[in-house]
Amino acid sequence: MRKGFIVVGFILLMVGLASSLQAGGIINKQNLSADYIRTLNRNAATDMADAAVYNPAGTAMMEDGLYLKADAIYLMKDYSNQLPSSPPFNLGTLDSEEPSIIPGLFAVYKHDRWSGFFAVSIPGGGGKVDFEDGNSRTALLAFGYAGLLGLPALAAPTTADQSIEADSYYVGYSLGASYKIFDSLSLGGGIRFVDAYQKFKGYARNSATGQSVNVKIEREDEAFNYFLGLDYQPIKDLNIALTYMSNTPLNFKADTRDSTSFLGPNSISSRVGWVDGTHEREDLPGYIGAGVSYFIIPGTLRIEPNLTYYLEKQAKLEGSRFQDSMPGNSYD
Repeated sequence: MRKGFIVVGFILLMVGLASSLQAGGIINKQNLSADYIRTLNRNAATDMADAAVYNPAGTAMMEDGLYLKADAIYLMKDYSNQLPSSPPFNLGTLDSEEPSIIPGLFAVYKHDRWSGFFAVSIPGGGGKVDFEDGNSRTALLAFGYAGLLGLPALAAPTTADQSIEADSYYVGYSLGASYKIFDSLSLGGGIRFVDAYQKFKGYARNSATGQSVNVKIEREDEAFNYFLGLDYQPIKDLNIALTYMSNTPLNFKADTRDSTSFLGPNSISSRVGWVDGTHEREDLPGYIGAGVSYFIIPGTLRIEPNLTYYLEKQAKLEGSRFQDSMPGNSYD
């Protein structure tokens, strides 16, 4: 009975931590499939169709047949902004509890020494926030543009109606093939098309007069990149995999509607650097993924160490938020 309680307690602990089981670089996301959320180790996968995105060369090591997999990852999120307790920003804690639903679709066909695969995944973004009562940014918005709201500056943050929401999705479509050169070695590769968008909408409004400042920004771009992989099985229960994903050159164009645009360089969109019609390079960085899968007890117990190293120094990231933080290569 005690052992049963321990097992149940461990399961409950893992469920409680599920929303934090995400990894990635500055922009990249690696929670591409539900099995990654379950194990955090898929770089040497040869057992399911999501190997198409984690270990493309390993698809040639699978048994002959058609593999299909469809995922919908539900992630609970609770973000909050704690504002100063003194005027004019004494708004307390402002929250967003908007969940994320991340889809995934994977297909692999293996025959003899060849395999072909297709996948739809979310390699970047995938999140949404909705601060229905505003957050620190809208409080500053109300304070800075109090004159346009017809409110005293010190009263504007706490008296103006506020809201801000944002979401971002990078949808990746991967197509490729793999070939088993020897029984122990296979090589694979392919191309990926990334369709990316980012959306932001925020406002502050004087409910008494209807005066408001608001901004809506949509940024979109699409680009191709390529990937290469190697899978090596020196002995029956040991698999070693290596994957290289190239940089995806995204040059986002801003489609902006800004009620303060008449202020020129003092407008909201000018201050964030996303004036209507302007472009900004924000690549999806490439990475190197390495993984090992070894059955300690054949068919029963295995270990799977993984490393994903993101090549962010090779990416072009023009936004000031990247330059100010001087990003370097990261890993998980």
